[in-house]
Amino acid sequence: MESLRAQLRADTRSLHDTLEARLPITRGEVDVDVYRDHLAFLWGFHAPLEEELSRCADLRRCLPDVDRRLKSESLRADLGPMNLVDADPADLPCCSTSARALGVLYVIEGAGRGAKVLLRDLQRDRVIPGPVGSAYLEGYGAAEGGMWKKLCDALELIPEPDRVATRRAAEDTFTALIDWRDTWTRR
Repeated sequence: MESLRAQLRADTRSLHDTLEARLPITRGEVDVDVYRDHLAFLWGFHAPLEEELSRCADLRRCLPDVDRRLKSESLRADLGPMNLVDADPADLPCCSTSARALGVLYVIEGAGRGAKVLLRDLQRDRVIPGPVGSAYLEGYGAAEGGMWKKLCDALELIPEPDRVATRRAAEDTFTALIDWRDTWTRR
């Protein structure tokens, strides 16, 4: 039987590619303004989504370190005193069950893993000179692999009947991110 992680990757590949193509930070010359806008875009999604995830009562049972996985504080630290806009909670993926919440986290954590390449490029191009302003991109540092493995292990423990919900939540998360990117403006 194919792993749930492999199914999620296959299910969301085209959505991942669509989102990546719409992110200015992945195209052309990137400067500090493009970087800050990218972080503000992410914060606007993460902050309300993390509130939704915190309402999922059984998520901590499946993933006891969930609080460590929340990224909005790192994004806020990177952005400093900036007025930020939040996504409407009605436009976010549903996180009402641990199966759905884990599908959401698969996308969010996967994006964090991809941030390592972005961090390297931004430091090389001196958009960010070092660790200042890069807390989000640095993620878990040396613990990155272990954190990803714990999430993948939790995914594989999802009972077969609930896996459809996990897969749907991952798709919904990408779709919500794409929609947020299309409507987001820095104010």
